[in-house]
Amino acid sequence: MTILELREKRAKAWEATKAFLDSHRNDKGMLSAEDDATYSRMEQEITDLGKEIARLEKQMKEAAKMMEYEYAAVLRDQIIELRGNGT
Repeated sequence: MTILELREKRAKAWEATKAFLDSHRNDKGMLSAEDDATYSRMEQEITDLGKEIARLEKQMKEAAKMMEYEYAAVLRDQIIELRGNGT
């Protein structure tokens, strides 16, 4: 999956998670046990996507150190696209 695809997936997951919280909290702002489990899975997906993005950033830096500038530039461009969405 490209960084652009990861960015889109993470942005959609973030919006879905926020919407889920808004629609499932009770009057006291709490979630039921079932909803809390669902929220935890949603949150984990966002975390995992962030880790994958960080992994690609690390690859880019390592490629640059190894003088693989063309590969590093491709990764840099993907990261710029990712960060351009503000997520």
